Amino acid sequence: MAMLNEVLIDYAEQDAQKANNVALLDDEIDELEHRLNDKMFKRMQSNPEDAITYTYQLWIIHQLERMGDRVTNIAECVIF
Repeated sequence: MAMLNEVLIDYAEQDAQKANNVALLDDEIDELEHRLNDKMFKRMQSNPEDAITYTYQLWIIHQLERMGDRVTNIAECVIF
């Protein structure tokens, strides 16, 4: 949410430098997604009876990562 709020301000102000800083945060989100995916898969292996719950959590994690990608796309529109 912080990324989205910041990029919207950057868009309104046409501040390419700040937008670039927001876009760089996407790498952190990608890394977090990988770590959370690993954690969820380990939990699935340990608790197969809860696999459906972990599958939903994986889907949520992925959708949040996609939001980061979309914010990055907005930032790139400001930059270019």
